[in-house]
Amino acid sequence: MRASDTMTIDDRIRVQFERSTVAQQLTPADRIGVVVEGCSYNTRSYTRTVAPTAKRLGLTITDRVDARCFQGFNDFGGLAWDMGNAVLRLSSRGANKVVFVSGSFEGNLMLLFGTAAESQGYRPGYALTSAAASALQETSTPRVDGLQLLRLHGYAVQPSSRLRR
Repeated sequence: MRASDTMTIDDRIRVQFERSTVAQQLTPADRIGVVVEGCSYNTRSYTRTVAPTAKRLGLTITDRVDARCFQGFNDFGGLAWDMGNAVLRLSSRGANKVVFVSGSFEGNLMLLFGTAAESQGYRPGYALTSAAASALQETSTPRVDGLQLLRLHGYAVQPSSRLRR
C-alpha cells in the first residue's frame, strides 16, 4: 500500500516530461542526458517510462548514464565519483539538458552532479521534480555566478501534506 499523496517514480517522470515539454523547457531540439540511479526500480522506470515518454513527445535522449544505487551515507563518496564521470560523459556527448531518474534521492544526484558540473565548467539545463528538494539545491548548489541554479527547472509532482478543508 502506498500513501495517496505520493506518486510512483513512473508517474512522476511522465508528468515531469509532459509538463517540461508543454513549457518548452524540454524540446525536440534538446540533447537530453539521463542519469539513472542504479536501483532496480529506477532502471525499470527508465525502460518502461522515460524512454517511451521521450519518444512519444519527440524528445532526443543523447545518452543514459547509470550511477550506483544510493543505500546510505557510505555510498555518498561513490555517488560523487559517479556524478563526476556522468558530467564528463554527458558534456562530451553534447547533452544540453539533464534529467535524473531516482525514486528517492534526486536531490543527492543534483547536488553532486551540479558540484561536479560547475568544477568542469559544464552548465546544462536541468529538468527536476519536487523530489529534488529545491530548498536543498538553493542552499547547496555551487554558486559561481549562480549559473547552476539558474538552469534548474522543475515541477511539483507531490502534493502538500496539509489537510484541505
